Amino acid sequence: MTGDDDLGARVQVILERTDVAACIQCGRCTATCPAALPAPLRAREVVRAVQDGDLSVVTDREDIWHCTTCFSCQERCPKGVAITQAILWLRAEAVRRGLYPAPHTAALEEIGRSGNTFPLDDEVRAVRGRLSLPLDPPDCAHDEEELAAFHRLLRVLGFADLAPPRRPYGTDEDGGGDE
Repeated sequence: MTGDDDLGARVQVILERTDVAACIQCGRCTATCPAALPAPLRAREVVRAVQDGDLSVVTDREDIWHCTTCFSCQERCPKGVAITQAILWLRAEAVRRGLYPAPHTAALEEIGRSGNTFPLDDEVRAVRGRLSLPLDPPDCAHDEEELAAFHRLLRVLGFADLAPPRRPYGTDEDGGGDE
């Protein structure tokens, strides 16, 4: 794990690479964000936190995971701030610290096991059949030889070790609470 000094330096790099300093807090990013209504994500608040060097945007807030990466915020920003890219880099910093949503763990495990993020259930397969699509899409999960090659690739890349063990938001790097 890396400390807050390292995180501060990394957030500074994100600020520079995405031109976050140019943000004028007009709110167009949040107004156009499809995740702003159903979820707590407020792109403008995330940008402001990065501008202010507020590291809690990575360490204590799960809202960065609600971004759909649709780039709507970025396309409408009058100052050209690379908001979506900033959020993606903030997510990478969170993962580096073991901070990511629990469903991501299940998705990673399923990719490692079957080659798919989430296996198709009978209901989805039935819909595919009604649409005249193959019940199972052509991928490595349905070809034993290809799946074996995929598993070899994962081993070579060290896929199982890419993300540190998950820990809940709001805990310190030792796994305890904020004290």
